[in-house]
Amino acid sequence: MVRELDDITFTEWFTRKGGSRGSIDRMWDPIAYALGFLDCDHISARCMLTIFMLFAIRTEASVLRMLEGSPQTYLHDPIINYLEARGVKIHLNARVSELVHEVDEFGVPTRVNAIRVGDETKEYDA
Repeated sequence: MVRELDDITFTEWFTRKGGSRGSIDRMWDPIAYALGFLDCDHISARCMLTIFMLFAIRTEASVLRMLEGSPQTYLHDPIINYLEARGVKIHLNARVSELVHEVDEFGVPTRVNAIRVGDETKEYDA
């Protein structure tokens, strides 16, 4: 799947997935620059996604100096703790088959209002 993304930029991929230009400018371009890459308008989606996959799964990826230690300790655990403190229950072995969402007049997803897990649909009002 990732190999098929060599022909589009990260910006194209990200906006097709519902990401915003503001997010590219405020977060993703600075990350790309910090990694020594071009901006998101000029780097392939494959390159960016490959490095993020590496960063997410390899403890030693913290040598990129974006974290002061392992991603589990300095990235994942704080997010998990934040969510659980607010009553969120995380199901790691539940296969999400669909995010049910509203769309705008152009058919672009705007708001997720349910998650389909197997045959069950769990509705949310966030």
